[in-house]
Amino acid sequence: MPVWSFVTTSESCRIIFSLEDGSIGIFNLVDGSTTRIFEEHHGRFLALAPDGRTLVAHFEGKLVICDLATMRVRGFVPAPRAFLSMSLNSDGSRAVIGTYNNRVLLWDLSAPRAEEVLSYSPRSVQALAVVPGGRFLLSGSFDHTLTVWDLRLGREVRRLTGHTMAVKAVAATPDGRYAVSGSSDQTLKVWDLQTGDCLRTLTGHESQVIAISITDDGRYVVSGGMWAEVKVWSLGDGREIFSLRRPSGYLTALAVTSDGCLAVAGFQDDANVCPVILNLATGYVVGELRGHDGPVDAALILPGDHRILTGSYDATIRMWDLASRRELLRLEGHADRIECLAVTPDGRYVVSGSDDNTVRVWRLDTRECLAIFTAEEQIIACAISPDARLVIASEGSGTVHFLELQNGGGAGHVPR
Repeated sequence: MPVWSFVTTSESCRIIFSLEDGSIGIFNLVDGSTTRIFEEHHGRFLALAPDGRTLVAHFEGKLVICDLATMRVRGFVPAPRAFLSMSLNSDGSRAVIGTYNNRVLLWDLSAPRAEEVLSYSPRSVQALAVVPGGRFLLSGSFDHTLTVWDLRLGREVRRLTGHTMAVKAVAATPDGRYAVSGSSDQTLKVWDLQTGDCLRTLTGHESQVIAISITDDGRYVVSGGMWAEVKVWSLGDGREIFSLRRPSGYLTALAVTSDGCLAVAGFQDDANVCPVILNLATGYVVGELRGHDGPVDAALILPGDHRILTGSYDATIRMWDLASRRELLRLEGHADRIECLAVTPDGRYVVSGSDDNTVRVWRLDTRECLAIFTAEEQIIACAISPDARLVIASEGSGTVHFLELQNGGGAGHVPR
């Protein structure tokens, strides 16, 4: 019978799982034994509190609150009959529930009461970025807006309007004061995150802006246009400093070193689909990353500027050495093209989103897939908080999922 969901206990030697019929069991990773627990009760979605003691199971409109230390059921709380994801706060007193109608609810387990945490427009979220410091999230949407969310308070802070088409890319400056958004209207906008004011609009692209990076010193913005365009701008005054456009094809991915000297760009044309390394001072191609069997749709440069990650139409993620252009490792497991990548600040864990409707968490040194989250539609954007505890993933329907990472790696709730 198919496994519906599972969670890993804090000591990492037991997996608690639920089956399609709602039965719950424990799999012991040490001796390989399986034990049925809470046999009189059922649950499909599972969530485990960080202390490893409180387990909550959802089944047909109720939450069953279980104590793993005593193996007793502590109580029941009515809940929505259908939802997509669930996670618990640190002491297990409240559950965060993501629903099918694009809402995130904070559910008090001591009483049948819910507080809405986040509610997104059903228009698809196209881009996500966590502001340095970890408190605020930026989301760019198909409804032309850029929204600032307070992750600590769980609410929208402000909605920034001005673009006339979908917001396809967003990034925040290292000091967290400003954001830059790129849109299908072929412009970039620079925003003051404290006031919500648009400080300037950068024009010059001849196609929709699909990628943005900001250098670590906060002085320059690198943007990518879909028609194989790469531009470098001065953030201070909005001047265009450098521009490159290939004669044919499309830009599919863009990542920039922290100093803004080199960029990894994925291009797709009739002649070549391999990503290239560009010198942003000269515009010259200084290297190619050969090995993928299809175009690259996602790219990032790992902390330290020595290694590159690319995700491709061939459903693989590959790591490359920036200096030698040599492939270092390959991550396989997705069943369709990779749409987005995000990395923890220490460079140890990578999150990937795919057209196979899954988010995967990988440990780079062991090449293990530590966790899988399955959504209803393809994953088109993902981000990770600076403290490596929260993954945010947007699917094609507009639903945004919040997934807690335990100890920087495995996901606290992994529906199947």
